[in-house]
Amino acid sequence: MDLLDRFLELSLSEALPTTFPVFPLDRVILPRGILLPLHIFEERYLKMLAHVREEGRHIGMALPLEGRSVAEEWAPPIHPILGLGRLVKLQENRDGTLDIVLEGVARMEILEELPSLQPFRMVRARELPDIPAEENLFPRIEKLLLRFQAIEESEIPKLRSLDPAGLIDRIMLGAPLGFQEKQNIFAEPEVLRRLQLLENLLTRN
Repeated sequence: MDLLDRFLELSLSEALPTTFPVFPLDRVILPRGILLPLHIFEERYLKMLAHVREEGRHIGMALPLEGRSVAEEWAPPIHPILGLGRLVKLQENRDGTLDIVLEGVARMEILEELPSLQPFRMVRARELPDIPAEENLFPRIEKLLLRFQAIEESEIPKLRSLDPAGLIDRIMLGAPLGFQEKQNIFAEPEVLRRLQLLENLLTRN
């Protein structure tokens, strides 16, 4: 089963958590339907995975604010809009590290960061759903797919079955843009506006 098939199978009725651990990471954005492999080696995040395996299997993936980095700060400030991932694969390695795969299930908005006795961060958040466009966006999306993605024209009919927001996010991830620009696109709830932002940035570049 490929990623597109898996995207189609994601359940819209899945109960989403309102509190969960957050994993700040440079150069990572996790939209719905995307699979994200990660190698976990830092002690606090190994403890986070132990917590997640017992408490719902969800982790928020957050991008640090512009000019901030997890390489330089223990707890950098993060964008309030993040991708919620569900743990779908975990492999324990002999050296004590973990290899995991997260599947993006929702875009969330942080309401507050919670006090925590754990070495990892916890947040309270709400889902930030897409606001669909009234017009058919696929002709414009198709042009971007053919220009900026390794997509053959024979794949286009299958892509038409996906929702426009997911396709826009897929193009955004692979586009030659900075991650702060990608975050701005990802954070936009109006699907038409998200496409316009992407088109404007790609035309500029």
